[in-house]
Amino acid sequence: EHKKTYHQTVRDPFVEFVEALSYRLDGSGLNLRGGKQSVFRIHRDTRFSKDKTPYKTHAGGVLSYSGTKKDERGILYVQFGSDGGFMATGFYQPERKVLTAIREAITQHPEEALAIMQSLAKKKLPLQATSSLKRMPRGFESYAESDVADLLKMKGHIVRKKLSPKQWQSPKIIETVAQFAQDSYPW
Repeated sequence: EHKKTYHQTVRDPFVEFVEALSYRLDGSGLNLRGGKQSVFRIHRDTRFSKDKTPYKTHAGGVLSYSGTKKDERGILYVQFGSDGGFMATGFYQPERKVLTAIREAITQHPEEALAIMQSLAKKKLPLQATSSLKRMPRGFESYAESDVADLLKMKGHIVRKKLSPKQWQSPKIIETVAQFAQDSYPW
């Protein structure tokens, strides 16, 4: 019933935001792209949820190297709602082969991985796990006592930062998100 209003006041402006951010990041070394195809729909998947609310109360979109919602090289996710929002980069629920490649890179360059984590922490952008294993993953058991053991147990690696409604409404929001993307890029 209110589809036209939703498109005019939420979806279309958010698509314009994602496209403007994509333009800003073009040539910055990140080259993350996004547009209409990378903005999530308003409908919730309620099939397996106790909460049968049909619509989301936020707008969200992804910028990636491929310009799609899923990319093996990591993504930048941006979400806003009436209570604020957040931005996140990294690997959210990566496929097994991508997660294995990340873990192998960590074991091959543990000092570099720890240095990146420390650098992010200094910028108040700590690396977070989307979820973690209780035991070491298969094939990485020999690293159980290493300094990178917790990193290897992570099933997803993201850097996330909250945004207030005031920040979303700021004319500097494109620069805020672009700077966040640059700061969190090393991971």
